[in-house]
Amino acid sequence: MESWEERIARRRAELNARVEADEREEQERLAASAANDAVEHRTSGALRSTVFMLGLILITGTLIMLAITFSRLSGRDFSEAERTGQAEVASCEQRGPVSTKGFGRWQSCTASVFWDDGDNEYVYGTEMFTSADIGTPVRVGEVGRHRTEPVLARADAGERPWLRWIGYLVLIIAIPPGLLTTLLLSAMLRSRKR
Repeated sequence: MESWEERIARRRAELNARVEADEREEQERLAASAANDAVEHRTSGALRSTVFMLGLILITGTLIMLAITFSRLSGRDFSEAERTGQAEVASCEQRGPVSTKGFGRWQSCTASVFWDDGDNEYVYGTEMFTSADIGTPVRVGEVGRHRTEPVLARADAGERPWLRWIGYLVLIIAIPPGLLTTLLLSAMLRSRKR
């Protein structure tokens, strides 16, 4: 039989071994938890950055499209026309709600323009006409040229310069988020290369 001192010593050794095993398990658990937290933090940080970046891109794009819309709706001043004539609208197509001309539904019309000086011209995709103009002559003036197409102004529709100024203001408001988007996107791409 073993003495009480041997039993106590054996029991103390068992308890010490159990305490050491528990401490090792706790350290392993903490190390695994810290590694998981770091990965989880990195993932949530990347997700948060991506969502923020997409939000900035959406805000910038929306503001730029609003500026284009205001510019399109402002019209042109007929009194500044270099030459005048009659337009006959041949056909129209519905466009929108989002296009290169901004937000909203509009009609892209094809028309023949008979200038007062005797020249004739065919105009494609102008938004200043509607399907209600098909078959009726519309008095127009050429206020400039864009690429090969004339920029037209209607005699019966006035210019609204205040809409153009609102468009400029919206475009100025779009500059800071646009710059921030560019800087953050370049920083994100640079950090991913490393």
